[in-house]
Amino acid sequence: MCLFSEQTLVEGQRCAVHHPTAGLCQLFECRDRTMHRIPSSEDCAQLTCAESDRITLTDRCCRVCRGHDFCAEENICADNSACVNLDAGSSCSCKNGFRPLREDSAYCEDIDECAEGRHYCRENTQCVNTAGSFMCICHTGFIRIDDYSCTEHDECASGQHSCDENALCFNTVGGHSCSCKPGYTGNGTVCRALCDGRCLNGGSCASPNICVCPKGFSGQNCETGKIQNKASVCEV
Repeated sequence: MCLFSEQTLVEGQRCAVHHPTAGLCQLFECRDRTMHRIPSSEDCAQLTCAESDRITLTDRCCRVCRGHDFCAEENICADNSACVNLDAGSSCSCKNGFRPLREDSAYCEDIDECAEGRHYCRENTQCVNTAGSFMCICHTGFIRIDDYSCTEHDECASGQHSCDENALCFNTVGGHSCSCKPGYTGNGTVCRALCDGRCLNGGSCASPNICVCPKGFSGQNCETGKIQNKASVCEV
């Protein structure tokens, strides 16, 4: 940086010293922490605005019309900084969620709102830093209310659970649990009917204590079978 006429200039920044009475202008540039006089090789454009709308600048010898787009000429602002047009020049301003790395705000770094506690994430959420901002992620088993807060999700009431159709669903904080209904056995996610081995002769348990008998058998437990007559051969 350089100090010139009570101004602090960064490397490469220029300062023009105008002498209106003599019609002269001297241009200086900050290089290696020292101000160097450089020849002005500018060919000033012909201005079409009124004299009252012509502006004398501090970084060049040529004047411009009021409303000139300085950012369109040479934008030194980096990715996370935005160029802002001023009356007699331009400046850099860090975008939202970024802080300046040097005095002119041409280079900016991301602010970690999560690490610095500069976020609005409420209970049941986790703050995740993003470029220039942050986001609030719901904990497992919770659903979003708005951008910053989440509430418990009742998987049982919403039907978004993993319980078997023959199981009971119990909502818990951040999740749910399953338990087979009376007459069924299993882990709750998968339940099968329980007949306590009552289904005989290859019968299957369809529901608690109800057997489905194979062909040729009947009875509550498939205990009764049809008598098949064997053909006898008579020898003479």
